[in-house]
Amino acid sequence: MSFSREPLINTLKRPTSWAWVEQVIANLDAILLDHSHCERKAAGVGLNLMFCYPSYTRLVRRLTAIVREELEHFELDVVTERLEELAIKESEFLATLHPEPLDSQLSSFALERGRWRDGERRRRGDGEKD
Repeated sequence: MSFSREPLINTLKRPTSWAWVEQVIANLDAILLDHSHCERKAAGVGLNLMFCYPSYTRLVRRLTAIVREELEHFELDVVTERLEELAIKESEFLATLHPEPLDSQLSSFALERGRWRDGERRRRGDGEKD
């Protein structure tokens, strides 16, 4: 791969260190994987906000556009193509970014729900099951 030392777009406030650029080039696969995760996370956060604030129609409209764009980046852009090309497996580091397994989340919810029900029974003064 060869890279030009001339910037294509000059939007940075400070010059980029060539040591950093060399690190990027040497670790491009990991950076592409990370970027892919960021695209998905951005889309997911947008969706969550849409569901949290459905009555804010202007916000939902803007978030819809952002979510669509992020998913298109994830699905169509060079990142996905490059990852498929390289047949990259997720690294141990990226595996730590996965959310807690669903069974663990469900167990926590069930435990909290059980504690709430026990508290309600004690408050009512009856041992009756719901």
